[in-house]
Amino acid sequence: VFFFKQKTAYEISACLVGSEMCIRDRQQYNMLDQELSDLQANYEKDKVLWMDKFNFLEHQREQLKNDLVDAQCKFELTLQHIQKHRSNDKEESESSHNALIQSCLLYTSDAADDLLCVDLGGRRIIKK
Repeated sequence: VFFFKQKTAYEISACLVGSEMCIRDRQQYNMLDQELSDLQANYEKDKVLWMDKFNFLEHQREQLKNDLVDAQCKFELTLQHIQKHRSNDKEESESSHNALIQSCLLYTSDAADDLLCVDLGGRRIIKK
C-alpha cells in the first residue's frame, strides 16, 4: 500500500500557481495597486500645494527686498534733507551772530571815534 501525501502548488513547482493563490494574490495586488494610486494622487496634490507655498514665499521675499531698497533710499534722502537744513540753519545762525558782532563793533567803533568823550558803563566822561 502506498500512501501519497498531497503536495501543495508551492511544493510542486515555484512557477505553478493554483487558482486559489491567484484569487488571493489578485485581491492583495488590487489593494496594493489602489494604495499606490492613492499615494501618487496625494503626492501630486501635496507637490502642487507646496510649490504654490514656495512660489508665494519667493514672491514675498522679492517684495520685501524691494521694500527694503525703497526704505533705504527714502532714509538716505531724509538724512540728506536734514543735513542740508542743519547746514542752512548753522549758516543763518552764524550770519546773524556775525551781524550782531558787527553792530556791536560799529557801536564801539562810533564811541571810540568820539575823542571828546568816552562811555564807561553808561556814564560819560568828558575830556578837555
